[in-house]
Amino acid sequence: MKNFWKKAGWSGMTALPVVASFGLQFAIVFAILFAVYFKMVFQLMSGGSINGLSEAILNPDFLSNPEFSTQLNSVVLLAFHVISIPIFFVWYKYGCRKAKPKRIGEVFKGRCVAVTVIAATGLCLLANVYVLFSEYIFPSAYQHYIEIMESSGLGVSPAAIVAAVIVAPIGEEIMCRGVIFHYAGKLTNGMKNKTAAFWIANIIQAFWFGVLHANFIQGSYAFIIGLVLGILKEKYNSLYPAILGHFAVNFLSSFVMGYIFLALPETLYAYAMAGVVGIVILLLAAWLGKEEKRGETP
Repeated sequence: MKNFWKKAGWSGMTALPVVASFGLQFAIVFAILFAVYFKMVFQLMSGGSINGLSEAILNPDFLSNPEFSTQLNSVVLLAFHVISIPIFFVWYKYGCRKAKPKRIGEVFKGRCVAVTVIAATGLCLLANVYVLFSEYIFPSAYQHYIEIMESSGLGVSPAAIVAAVIVAPIGEEIMCRGVIFHYAGKLTNGMKNKTAAFWIANIIQAFWFGVLHANFIQGSYAFIIGLVLGILKEKYNSLYPAILGHFAVNFLSSFVMGYIFLALPETLYAYAMAGVVGIVILLLAAWLGKEEKRGETP
């Protein structure tokens, strides 16, 4: 019974960072709206006129205004990722009792960078193919996904692009492949089969990584990406390759994949072939990393 409650406790701890991240996002939204309302009241008391964002908020349906929601979401996205990095870094370092990372050069040697970037390329290609196929398989979920992407400002808002491509890979990796993976490892600690223990822990952290994205389409491909990033973290015993891989996936999705798929015929056959290429690229990364030596903890 004691072991059961211990395992239950570690299970709860794997979910805690995700709950904290959602709470932080809501807090940021309320803080921004409070600041705007405060500014509006100050303008009225000073005899000034109300315009711009303050005027939009006076509309009862202001959250459904596409321009306002995109602006708000992109700012919240950037603020969340910037604030979350020190929070989860302290959590990982002191709460999980992790040693100070070694220099990046001590981790990125041999085939590490090549394996990571090639794997990220395959993952990105597969994720984009999955999104295209989901329009036919999960039409309602696909439409919801498109609405979320448009309202977030990704590909349009500089703040959203910076948040997704530069800042998110750091904060989300510290949280998911760092804190959550640590607690998932505690949950599987003591298992005789170390391979099974790793995969259970890896699936747990990848699951919460998918939940973090808060929609079915993005969450499902984020789960697969999380599994591979977890393998990279375990293989090189470091968060650095996972951060690089995450950055590469987001960068390619934001700036490269659109041109590739525009050049392809708009047919399911062409998309399927692109998916096959993605699998081949992933297998190439696995082959290149097969003889790679396990790195030291950074």
